[in-house]
Amino acid sequence: MRIWIGAFGNEKDQQEGNIEDAETLFISTYGNKIFTENRKKIKANIRESICIINLFYKTNEEPWIRKPSDIFFMDDVLIHETEEKVKRTLVAKLKAIKWKR
Repeated sequence: MRIWIGAFGNEKDQQEGNIEDAETLFISTYGNKIFTENRKKIKANIRESICIINLFYKTNEEPWIRKPSDIFFMDDVLIHETEEKVKRTLVAKLKAIKWKR
């Protein structure tokens, strides 16, 4: 499976280290199931807290109204906290999203 990390909320955050952290969060969360190409990142440390809100797009950059079945396992929100003594990752699916057009 191929994913593309499209944009960060703040352009200044779109740096190599932050992209590495985002990739690491995806691979460490789903690595055993899907992303198996880079086994080192399954156990790698994420440097700073990160929150990922997944928005799913078709290859023509049109947003999916509903997630396709092959990516349904992916959570809509991934949060990894590093500030606390116990580092933790939280994930959630959003069920009641109403898209406005």
